[in-house]
Amino acid sequence: MKIISESDQTFQCDITAPCFVYLAENEVEFIRKSKTMVAFRKGENLTKQGAFASYVLFIIDGVVKQYIEGDITKSHNLRIFKTGEFVGLSAIYN
Repeated sequence: MKIISESDQTFQCDITAPCFVYLAENEVEFIRKSKTMVAFRKGENLTKQGAFASYVLFIIDGVVKQYIEGDITKSHNLRIFKTGEFVGLSAIYN
């Protein structure tokens, strides 16, 4: 995981995504000021099953696999999140 600042060359602020179109200007500004952009590597875990996370992720590019761990050799895929979708980490295992 790498936190990306606005001065970083890889910084992207995708507030122009379709899901943000209906927000008022003050709401867009609030999101711009309170967001943190984070880059994850392929295969990196975003959260652990049973852990509480008080945030949501908006996927700018790539896919996220949601799964639950089974026995030692198995995991069960629940969903694939794609570019432009939100992932609400606290609730995905409920």
